[in-house]
Amino acid sequence: MSGRPSKANKDTFEKILSDMCRGVSLSRAARHAGLSEPSIHAYRNKSIAAEKAGDKPPEYFFAWLDDEPSYFHKHLDAARAIAISSIDGAVIESALVPQMVVQRNMQTGEPFYEADPLIAAHARDLDDDMWDIMYAPRKRSDHFKRDENGALIPVVKEVRDTKLLIKAAESLLASVYGQRIQHSVAVGGVLRVTQEMHEQHRIINGEFKEALPAPTNVLAVGEKYKDAKAWEETYGGKRLVDAVLFFDEEGNLEPPLATIAIAQGSSIDKAYIDAGIEHNAVPPQELIAQGYQNSWLLKLVPP
Repeated sequence: MSGRPSKANKDTFEKILSDMCRGVSLSRAARHAGLSEPSIHAYRNKSIAAEKAGDKPPEYFFAWLDDEPSYFHKHLDAARAIAISSIDGAVIESALVPQMVVQRNMQTGEPFYEADPLIAAHARDLDDDMWDIMYAPRKRSDHFKRDENGALIPVVKEVRDTKLLIKAAESLLASVYGQRIQHSVAVGGVLRVTQEMHEQHRIINGEFKEALPAPTNVLAVGEKYKDAKAWEETYGGKRLVDAVLFFDEEGNLEPPLATIAIAQGSSIDKAYIDAGIEHNAVPPQELIAQGYQNSWLLKLVPP
């Protein structure tokens, strides 16, 4: 009793593999061969099982592209690698080879045409009689070049896809052009409040007196919160605290701690700049990249 031949055979699989090498998706390649994508995955699993068992059935173990036979699932991997290599080559070519783009009037969409410098000069300088002798019945406004068929020649310009070129360089030459953002600054301004600090000012004998020496370079001291939930409810995420300026007895602005980072362009930054005080100013975009969410940070980012 004979039935229909199985579709799991070398000829069917070779059609699929050839389509995949040309960039056809696995699902489309399967349909072209009269199969479904799930069936291809099933055949792939059977091929893997055959290799593990040490079997070499001809429908799953055959030569393709070279004389060395191998399993169907390995041929699938090779076909995919070839397709990816083709895409890779196309991207590199698109990035490096300039495209010839016709230059057009932005308002009308009409192309610009190449002018003939000599005819253009004659159109400007010759009198009517001499123009007619040399160019009649051409009009003076017609000073454009033409090809061998008499057609106007559009102005073209070599254009490179610089964005694609940058992306290709970042991917293929990552060690040189890859995006490597490193932050070595300590973003400060947040101070853990201890009981000792809360008690640094006390009422003694009816008078407000200082029990502990006041810090001179602390940008801000936050309110003491019971737990992390209370902090999140107040601030709603990772935020920088609002800074406070401190002055000495003579009214001179005191410098901040060297480890504290100040948002570049902020009022605090400007105050230290005006006072000629060296300090650590961090671009706001770097602070945002580190997860800080103060709304005023966005306003400091340069356009």
